[in-house]
Amino acid sequence: MRRLGIPQKRIAKRLGLPQQTIFYHLPKMAELPFLVNTDLAKGFSVSRVAQKHDWPEPLVWSLALLEKDDLARFKELNWNLLP
Repeated sequence: MRRLGIPQKRIAKRLGLPQQTIFYHLPKMAELPFLVNTDLAKGFSVSRVAQKHDWPEPLVWSLALLEKDDLARFKELNWNLLP
């Protein structure tokens, strides 16, 4: 949920947990995308990776585009760059 831009307070409310618990566990979540990133590096499509790991497609896109510049993001999304 954090990768989707949902604030900790809202995550805590949705899960019925104290915000401090979310704050404590968020750093540990960095390990979860390892398998997804591995599949993306192997060249699998975002939709296929999302389906395989049962993740929402926008979440996989956020990982796929994480360290890319705007030009690379446009290319990945097959968007035309217009002046």
